[in-house]
Amino acid sequence: MGDSRYDKISELFVQFSNGNFDYRIDISEQLDEIDAFISSINMLGEELKDITISKEFFNNVFNSVSDLTFVLNVDGTIKLVNKAIQQKIGFAENELVGVNIDVIFDHNNKSFFQHAINKANKQGRNLEFSSTFYYNKKHYPSLCTFNKLFSDIDEHIGYTLIVKDLSNLKRAEDLVKQSEEKYRNLFEDSGEAIIIVNFKGKIVEINSAARLLLGLGENENKFKNI
Repeated sequence: MGDSRYDKISELFVQFSNGNFDYRIDISEQLDEIDAFISSINMLGEELKDITISKEFFNNVFNSVSDLTFVLNVDGTIKLVNKAIQQKIGFAENELVGVNIDVIFDHNNKSFFQHAINKANKQGRNLEFSSTFYYNKKHYPSLCTFNKLFSDIDEHIGYTLIVKDLSNLKRAEDLVKQSEEKYRNLFEDSGEAIIIVNFKGKIVEINSAARLLLGLGENENKFKNI
């Protein structure tokens, strides 16, 4: 009759393959080589559980980042992308993994990846530089953070690239500029005399109607205080 512990070991591996890393086999009173093997497999379950939890934690953090985040191989091909890339610019993960990062970046008609490597070799960690990513026949301004990625034994295994989309910021700056121009036109073209002073009464600006009223030339301001 065979040892029933072999069947339990087989069941243990089945449970591990289904992700049940808490499943354990009790050690018998024999304390022989089979029990030593069972003890090692039980410890393997603990290690697999720790690895799985760490991986899930990493994935949750990785995919919660709102900026476009890439993990690159040493040759510049894309190894991993976060969900923000699909949500913001419409690329699915299977469209990008294995593709060189230069495909979606336009860096003044030069290799984006080579430019990043050259700057990283000179500057070191936490490299930041401006570029544009290209999608759907449009260019989007971006701020890129590029760093080397190392293994636990300090082996260079790739790069991390975090891309902050500056499109909204650019649009906001344009709106502010348009508002300033609109204010400037209203200020200068107004038929009413407008004088702007600071909290001490010092004259800061005078519009054309006020200059005409006060008999002042275009750049003349003999009245320093209101």
